[in-house]
Amino acid sequence: MPQLRQLTGLLIVTATEMPANQPPLTHADPTTRLLPPPRPSRYPPPPRGALFSLTTPAPFMSITCKEPRVTTRNPRARYPTPMSNHANQPDSPLAGRRIFLIVHALELGGGERQALQFADHLKNQCRAHVEIWGMTEPGRLIDMAHAAGIPVRHVPFVRCAGRLKEAWRLFRFASALRRAKPDALVSFDMIANLVCGLTWRFTGAGGCIWRQMNAGTIRLNRRIERAALRRTPLFVSNSDHGANFLRETLHVDPSRIHVIRNVLIINPPQADREQWRQRLSLTPDQFTAAMLATLHPTKDHATLVRAWRLVVDRYTGPSPAPRLLLAGRKSATAPAVESLIAELDLNDHVDLLGDVSDIAGLISAIDLGVHVSPAEGYPNAVTECMALGLPIVAADNPGVREVLRPDDNHALVPQQDPQALADRVLTYAHDESARRAAGDRNRAHAVAQHDAEKSGAQLAQLIATLIH
Repeated sequence: MPQLRQLTGLLIVTATEMPANQPPLTHADPTTRLLPPPRPSRYPPPPRGALFSLTTPAPFMSITCKEPRVTTRNPRARYPTPMSNHANQPDSPLAGRRIFLIVHALELGGGERQALQFADHLKNQCRAHVEIWGMTEPGRLIDMAHAAGIPVRHVPFVRCAGRLKEAWRLFRFASALRRAKPDALVSFDMIANLVCGLTWRFTGAGGCIWRQMNAGTIRLNRRIERAALRRTPLFVSNSDHGANFLRETLHVDPSRIHVIRNVLIINPPQADREQWRQRLSLTPDQFTAAMLATLHPTKDHATLVRAWRLVVDRYTGPSPAPRLLLAGRKSATAPAVESLIAELDLNDHVDLLGDVSDIAGLISAIDLGVHVSPAEGYPNAVTECMALGLPIVAADNPGVREVLRPDDNHALVPQQDPQALADRVLTYAHDESARRAAGDRNRAHAVAQHDAEKSGAQLAQLIATLIH
């Protein structure tokens, strides 16, 4: 079979080129297994390799290891009843098509949220059968996919010391995709991009779309990267400078590159400003800022914490000292950030909230959005704060510039400069009218620039060109 021979060749390249001493990217269990339901169940767990639909109650699930199926009360239905009904409607070229969105992590980050939002559009607007496939340990993305009625499959793919073992895991991931018979694959981060670029032909899919979600902050083995780039038919960047990275650094043919903005969908708040402030022990008029980002080395929380020491020392307003909220999953840099907070005696002024599900509610409770990451693709956290009427102070980089209003240079500060950051924060802390005016302008700009239906339709159209 030509596809099998081609994949075998790629596996040899992969096993040869991956450095043996490369540290693992994740500690996921290397055994392919089914995602657990989002809440405890009295029913026994399904066998390994089965597809678990989070859309139906356990007694009515059909489980098979070779050709995953999901059924409702009618055991002969191939997909859940709503999907089967939509698939018979000829209103979309993707109706009934099997579109798989591939992510590396099943935790909830910017790329994963975009995958979920596009999955919701493809399912409800295009009547496609959509699945999300992940490679690392299950996280909060599972609960949100469950709420949207979207099946999720967990097939671990981890980097390890053994080259042949890495090649075998790549083959196993591709084989699982092949058994599921996708019509198209859309990948949402660098590792998923490489895996899909190398293997999509073997899976039997009609095509693969490489989603560029950053401006090159994550790079892997260059020869494997080039092999995947050559084989990928279409590339979609969420920003202009991401497209420039594809064209100028990765040398992708410009005719294969498209720019589609992130979908901006904000769920209604679960609690209002007053409730959130009571929960956080904030007074009604206490100036509060927040940064919404995973505690990761690329986000530079340390600069913000150092700047906050200056903010607290120099604040002269009538209300209590300003508070800083760091909302995001506690990842690699969390211990260092906690140590720095203690070292600077900021335990009463800086709170680590961890992962927050009620983003809209939290934003309603604060007065300023701060984002100090030195490099971004198209920062969702900044657009969400703007859409909900907050002023922004951010480290200057092309991704943030692309999100902000063209005339909003006063919101930008030099990277890794605590003094400049503190000065700009204090400007807003001492001037409520300036905060309100900047927030109103930001809201109008964000709403005008982000059309969820348009972005979803553009991606759907590209997928349709691959499989028709």
